[in-house]
Amino acid sequence: MNTLEKIKNKIQIIEECFDIDVYKYVEEKYGQDYCNILHGKIENKELIEILNTCKNKEKWTGAVDYAKDVLLGWVTEDLVVNIINNLNGFTCNLNSVDAERKFLKANQVKSIPDLLVERERIQANNGKCVREKNFMVEIVTDFNGFWEQNKKLHFRTTKLDNLKKHAENNTVCVLALDLKNKKFGFIKINNKTEAKYIEKHKSYKDKPAWEIKIDYNKFRDITVLKDANYLQSLLLRGYIVIIIESYQSSLILFNLEDP
Repeated sequence: MNTLEKIKNKIQIIEECFDIDVYKYVEEKYGQDYCNILHGKIENKELIEILNTCKNKEKWTGAVDYAKDVLLGWVTEDLVVNIINNLNGFTCNLNSVDAERKFLKANQVKSIPDLLVERERIQANNGKCVREKNFMVEIVTDFNGFWEQNKKLHFRTTKLDNLKKHAENNTVCVLALDLKNKKFGFIKINNKTEAKYIEKHKSYKDKPAWEIKIDYNKFRDITVLKDANYLQSLLLRGYIVIIIESYQSSLILFNLEDP
């Protein structure tokens, strides 16, 4: 599958899983310039210069292809934010360095969890709203069916190391979406998270990576993610990290509570 086919496949999977028109969504939320990127057009010279610093990042060899992939990542994150914000007692905001949805130069990209989820509850004795502990959520995606076939997922070393660092003072989770199989799941990250070191990872331009085993049998249907009552019960019990595998459109659930 060539690069153009991969992007088209991702767009189709996102549209099927979230029941949206990706092109229309991008145009309405981010503007015509960003929609043009999905059509393979970049006319803004400043944007071209920025993307040229990132075009060789990981698996992408062209600036336009890299920009398309980033846009689809933003779309997925924003859709998850909308889902969580529809839950009673929860507020979700973008937390990453690209939260303003502006393309960044390669040296400006930092490994910070994508989302910050705040939980609030009403005190029974005085009716006041109390803000409880926050959660930091990292969203990861797999559009190739790799998780189902291999029962493991990979992080760039800097990504997982930084998640563990944030976990020292925060609850940090990963939200996994397998969009091809339409399933989803959760993983809690802390200093006890077991990972295998890989010296050279092909998808990361032979840079090192961490490998984490997953129990794919715990994946749940992605339609459950849209069930406010069910998702709220998960968050209340400590489920918070989501990983997205879009090749098979499926979702995995992991207990985020400490053992």
